[in-house]
Amino acid sequence: MKLLKKKTSIITGCNGGIGQKILEKFAENGSDIIACVRKIDKNFVKKANLFSKKFKSDIKIFQLDLADENSLKDCFKKIQNSTRKIDILVNNAGTLENSLFQMTTKKKMVEIFDVNFFNTILFTQLVIKKMPKNKNSNIINLSSSSAFEGNKGRFIYSSSKAAMNIATKTLVKEVSRLGIRVNLISPGLINTKMLKNFTSNEMILKTLKRIASQKLGTPEDVANATVFLASDQSSYINGHNLKVDGGLFEEELF
Repeated sequence: MKLLKKKTSIITGCNGGIGQKILEKFAENGSDIIACVRKIDKNFVKKANLFSKKFKSDIKIFQLDLADENSLKDCFKKIQNSTRKIDILVNNAGTLENSLFQMTTKKKMVEIFDVNFFNTILFTQLVIKKMPKNKNSNIINLSSSSAFEGNKGRFIYSSSKAAMNIATKTLVKEVSRLGIRVNLISPGLINTKMLKNFTSNEMILKTLKRIASQKLGTPEDVANATVFLASDQSSYINGHNLKVDGGLFEEELF
């Protein structure tokens, strides 16, 4: 059964490890997709065309750089001209930064918040206007276990994700009357290039000891959860933070 048949979805950050798997799973489940990426390269276009042909899904690719407010406005104008409705928005795009509190400059704070929060919110404001008021639209924001963990060295990243968490909670109370559901997904340790590039082996091993499943998650784990929240099977789930972290126990401070 195709859970997203006849639905049109926007997915941001489609060329990352998690984003590309969400793209594949949405195509597999029958959604037509507006795939937003920061840079359109040949490898991604080839992969998107493969998914489109394999699953008979209409996949349109647009450039979206969330570090640039003008880019998101230009991108949305093109999206408006290419589709008559948007049923689902998956705010997956994000950036990660390792820096201690005392070493984090205001410039870096603004850079991270622009991508992970401010411009994602501005893009969401634009998309909501295009969502049909048919009690079937929904928004899924990708957060992180860092939002409640407050990991050392992730001061500004964790803060930006925590901001998205509370914004989502507030948004639910404002747009549910329009028939739009809003939910969060908070991945834990997911086996991606981003994890390997920004997290030391020592930290990964230390965190694994606090995960009940005793293993890293996969992009597919996150993608499957996203499909579920995007589908009508979750029609009575609203304002929920779905943790895809294998059962992450809280860290003892001392």
